[in-house]
Amino acid sequence: EVSRECQVPIEMAMMTALGAISCVCQDMVSVSLPTGNTTVPSLMLLTIAKSGERKTTVQKQFFKAIMAHNREAILRHDTEMDAYKEDLYLWEIKRKETERVWKKALRDGKEEDTERLKNELLQHQHEKPVKPLSQRVLYADTTPQALVESMQNNTPSACLLTSEANSMFSGHALKDLDKINTLWDGEDVIVDRAT
Repeated sequence: EVSRECQVPIEMAMMTALGAISCVCQDMVSVSLPTGNTTVPSLMLLTIAKSGERKTTVQKQFFKAIMAHNREAILRHDTEMDAYKEDLYLWEIKRKETERVWKKALRDGKEEDTERLKNELLQHQHEKPVKPLSQRVLYADTTPQALVESMQNNTPSACLLTSEANSMFSGHALKDLDKINTLWDGEDVIVDRAT
């Protein structure tokens, strides 16, 4: 249908459709290979076509809903982060105040107050606001480090998407190809850094 509507080769439409399918289902399914191994449905696809052959049009057709979801996820996450920061600020104030009163009770030797306040502090620790996760999946201009961090702190799925391969190959996204290959294989990337 897309091939006919957009007047593009069926192969271009199929490659783009496979990319969209892989993007959507990557954290929901596993693929059993004929060799007996199980892996993730990650794909690296490259469509080579001249300028004006409707690569971007086809991409927009298949990724339209995913792009809308991505935009909504970013906006929703920004709103949730604002609320989280407010909740965390108030939580910190209460923690500091309860801690201050508890330390005073410790200094004054008030055992009953000390025990009650200690329990309040421990209970308060369990009520710490939880940082919201973003459901963003599409990335274009990113570094491998930023991508790994985003996948760690948010949804563990990602799709590097562009209609211009030059931005991928000459940009930052593929600088540490070993990390990207590890992610494509469905393996963990463990990063240990001071910052």
